[in-house]
Amino acid sequence: MSLALCGIGVSKGIAMGKLLVLPDEPSDVRFVPLPEHRLEAEIDRLRKALDILKTRFAAFCKHLPEQTSDEVTLLDLHCLMLQDKVLIEEPIKLIRTLRVSAEWALKIQCDALLEQLQGPDPYLESRRQDIQGIFLCLQRLLQGKGLSSFEAQGILLVHDMTLGDALLARQQGVVGVIAEHGGPMSHAAILMRSLGMPAVMGLHGASDYLVPGEDVVVDGHWGSVLANLAPRELAWCRQRQQQWKRIQRSLRGLREKPAKTRDGIHIVLRANIELPSDVDKVKEVAAEGVGLYRSEALFMHHLPDEEEQFQAYREVVEALQGKLVTLRTLDLAIDKPASPRSHLVGGHPLGLRGIRLCLHEPALLLTQLRAMLRASAFGTVRLLIPMLTSYQEILQVKEALKEAMRQLSAEGLMYDAHVPLGAMVEVPALAVCADLFAPEVDFLSIGTNDLIQYALAVDRTDEAVSGIYDPFHPAIVRLIRQVVEAGKRAGIPVALCGEMASDVRCLGLLMGLGLREFSVPPGVLPEIKRFIRKSSIKKLAPWAEQWLACPDLACWESFRTMA
Repeated sequence: MSLALCGIGVSKGIAMGKLLVLPDEPSDVRFVPLPEHRLEAEIDRLRKALDILKTRFAAFCKHLPEQTSDEVTLLDLHCLMLQDKVLIEEPIKLIRTLRVSAEWALKIQCDALLEQLQGPDPYLESRRQDIQGIFLCLQRLLQGKGLSSFEAQGILLVHDMTLGDALLARQQGVVGVIAEHGGPMSHAAILMRSLGMPAVMGLHGASDYLVPGEDVVVDGHWGSVLANLAPRELAWCRQRQQQWKRIQRSLRGLREKPAKTRDGIHIVLRANIELPSDVDKVKEVAAEGVGLYRSEALFMHHLPDEEEQFQAYREVVEALQGKLVTLRTLDLAIDKPASPRSHLVGGHPLGLRGIRLCLHEPALLLTQLRAMLRASAFGTVRLLIPMLTSYQEILQVKEALKEAMRQLSAEGLMYDAHVPLGAMVEVPALAVCADLFAPEVDFLSIGTNDLIQYALAVDRTDEAVSGIYDPFHPAIVRLIRQVVEAGKRAGIPVALCGEMASDVRCLGLLMGLGLREFSVPPGVLPEIKRFIRKSSIKKLAPWAEQWLACPDLACWESFRTMA
């Protein structure tokens, strides 16, 4: 009897092969006190493991194709993490002060860092996975474990996929990945997408059902894993695999073609990025600029000063040569903002985060606004403010922006005095009152990820209630429509940058509601463009109107014929 398991598709495509299993964890790490004379040798053992891991990352960079800039960026970032004092020097201190093994010191430091990054935010979750992955790689090296020589064309099953595991899997000829934990924002998932390697993550308990050596199929689009298939079922999967490959070849031919519907309506497609090096991908897919530059990566291990932020923003702005770059101010919580050793913390999603934190710590906001304004002198920039809730907050941000401009003018520094200021609509209160807020800003950008979880009172990271997280809920559709209409009345553009924009099952509805500007991960942009070019607003608009009157998903089937 065939077996079907469902997880989270993080990298599209279909892969088939024999199941290969990587042991999930190193042997149990236990507290074993060391005598004084062994401490320096233990520190040397840890440093050697660090050097080996750095060398591996650097070696992979040299052998990667030129177009795979994302992998190089991620490797560089992990190399920087391996040099970070908080991450690495602390375990060495622990070995000396507590007289413990390198493995135990790593465990203590890893647990401490993961505790600091607790919180439901997906960005924090991906950073937790990065840190956990680094420590896991080091533990495996210390214990002499890792990937062995696998049979090529296999499907790899892991507990947690680290970046190091992903790169080694690629070298060994693995064609698909199954991970019991992890999500689409992890660096391992980003790497899988860049490599075009089908992957499913978050498939809890997969190792209890799958048998090493058996034939399995990974469908990264639907997030499914199939096993114990009959010959006829395997043949059907091979046909789907070939069909997928044909579609991917056709997508590459869309690069220079406009994102226009069949009835001639132009849809603006921009890209989401979080690192300056992501610009290469933006260019590769011919996006019309950056619709969301998440600035949080700069604050990952320390509080960056104005110059460091300015250089990062400027690099992106200059690289895009006049195309629009949307810079979003910090959207996470930070501990001790005034300290140069500040770092990201989780905090409550309804707590002091985003613009709330920045208004609470005005020096933090002023520094970031100055850096962003300075970058605006080198291209086309607009500023986006997250987590806005009240009219007063918008006025406070505008006053802070004026102050930043006054300071820069007094110092003789260049900036765009007419840089557009936008509000990110992700708090339901702002969506409901969008008609009151819209006249105070130059554009609106709907962040559906948080809007959905706040409006439906559901934690999107909690698997127990994940089924309630529904982008097609009538309340969500009506909130989006309200924001679009408010933008029209105010004469300002309205964009959407949440995960809904990356899903063609949602895109038709969004276009029918009147949205004409989307920001998506670069990797999905060709597929989104393909959908747009096959669509007709004349058909989608009436269907969307019908949807607004639906109490549930009853209209879903009509979408297939109207989109």
